[in-house]
Amino acid sequence: MLSTSLLASFFLVATSVQAAPFISSSKALYKRAEPQTADSINKQVHTNSTQVEIHESCDAGQAHFIRAGLDDMNMLAKHAYDRILKYGETDELYVKYFGNASSATAAGFYAQLLYGNKPGVLFRCDNPDGNCNESTAEGPWGENRSSLLSTTLALTDDAFTLIAGHHRGKNATEQTVICPPTYTRRKQLSTLCWDGVAIGSEPPSRLLATDFMHRLIHVPSITYDHIHHAADSLGGVLELAARNDPTTVANQNTYLFYSLDTYAYDVVWPGKSCMLENPPNEDADGHDSHSAPASASATSAPTATATSTHDHDHDHAAEPTASATAAAAESCHTHSDGEVHCS
Repeated sequence: MLSTSLLASFFLVATSVQAAPFISSSKALYKRAEPQTADSINKQVHTNSTQVEIHESCDAGQAHFIRAGLDDMNMLAKHAYDRILKYGETDELYVKYFGNASSATAAGFYAQLLYGNKPGVLFRCDNPDGNCNESTAEGPWGENRSSLLSTTLALTDDAFTLIAGHHRGKNATEQTVICPPTYTRRKQLSTLCWDGVAIGSEPPSRLLATDFMHRLIHVPSITYDHIHHAADSLGGVLELAARNDPTTVANQNTYLFYSLDTYAYDVVWPGKSCMLENPPNEDADGHDSHSAPASASATSAPTATATSTHDHDHDHAAEPTASATAAAAESCHTHSDGEVHCS
């Protein structure tokens, strides 16, 4: 008969054998980290930069406002993108804005805006080029005025000479400056149709979401300089599509108006939208239309009316040098819808 001590020894050996696979070993579990090369670091940067960065010069309140606007922009772009994929090129609203243009091209713009890599793309609030304080032939870029505090939507033309921001151009091609008037003049997407303003009666950039969309269009790494200005007014945009003009899918305001109209049609007022009835082609006229207010279409919100107000706020590039100069006025011109474009 085996002694008690011998049985105990057998038991300990058996226990140690069963437990052996579970004994931790720093050597077995340790994996040497792969050395990071410049290529691997660069790859990480480019695969994690789909969001627009907000510069540290923006305080907490400004950053919150800007981020909310970017979120609305993404929601608007996502809806437009999804609708194109769902209904294709035979959709009535698609044909209305893009004619017979390729839906792959149109959807591709929204996809790039949503999912494209954006390393270095940022919005800043510190006015590094001084252009928020500069004046152009159309008026001061960033000066605030009491008329901005008006609760009415029919702001004076004088108020609309203010500039809400600008693309930095050669100074920093991936950067956009947000000037103070943005916070008092831009409307939230939630006000679309509900504020009584028909889509097309004012430039689409009056809404923060589409203003940010138009600003990002001028960032080279997002649109690669494929999107330009063929028509600015709603009437001009619709005419491009009606004649199947090849510039339709390369026209900035086509994308802005399409995203607003489809969002209003599907979300804000399903099946109706709040589009302006028979919008004039101000691009063909070559000047602003300051005619009497036009009524909204029968398929638009009952309270939505057009005003003769225009947003002289189409400012993109800073001067080649970092300092603001009087030459800024000479580098700006006015589009047919009243927006100022500075190059």
